[in-house]
Amino acid sequence: MAGVNALKTRTMSIGRMTPLLLVVVLLPSCGPGKVTGVSSGGRSWYVAAEAPIPGIHQGAAEVISLKYGSPQGVTTVVWCAQASGSSIQSRGDSKGAFSEGHFLFKENDQVDFRCETKNGSSAQVTIAGQNFDTKKGSLFLISKQATETKVLQLQADVRNFPSDAPAIIDFAESNPEIVRFFTDAHSTSP
Repeated sequence: MAGVNALKTRTMSIGRMTPLLLVVVLLPSCGPGKVTGVSSGGRSWYVAAEAPIPGIHQGAAEVISLKYGSPQGVTTVVWCAQASGSSIQSRGDSKGAFSEGHFLFKENDQVDFRCETKNGSSAQVTIAGQNFDTKKGSLFLISKQATETKVLQLQADVRNFPSDAPAIIDFAESNPEIVRFFTDAHSTSP
C-alpha cells in the first residue's frame, strides 16, 4: 500500500507542475498580437466535362494557413492535378508553424509537400523535393506524369480560395497561367 500512496503522491506533484510547464512553453507565443497555429482545408473534385483538363476538372488542393507571430500569417495553396485526395498533418509551436502531407494517386503513388514558417510573413515550401519561397508566390500547381512531377509557383491572392468545384473551375479558367500549365502538362498524356 505504501508504494501505491507514493505513486499517487508523485502523480499529484507532477499534476501540479504541469500547468507551470505549459505556461513556460506558451510564453514565447503569448502577448498582444502573437498567434501560433495552423489551419488547413482540403478539397478534391471531379467534374464531368466534354474536354476535361486534369487539374481543372479533376484534382485536389490543400489550403494551408501558417500563423506564427502575426495574426494574418502565411496562406498557401498546393493544388494537384488528378490526385484522388490528400493527407496532411500540421503543428505550431514556439519555433514556428509547419504543415506536411502528400497527394494520393492510383497504385499507391504520392507527391509529398511541406510548408513551414519561422517568421510568420513568408514560408518555405518543398514539393516533390523542389524548394520554393512564398515571397515569389503562394499558389503551387502540381502535375504528375509517370515519374515526372512538374511544379509551377504563381503569384495569386489565395486567402479566399474557393471551396467548391464550380468556383475552383471558375478560379482556374479566369487565370490563363493555370489553364496553360495544366493543359500543357497533360497534352502528351496517354
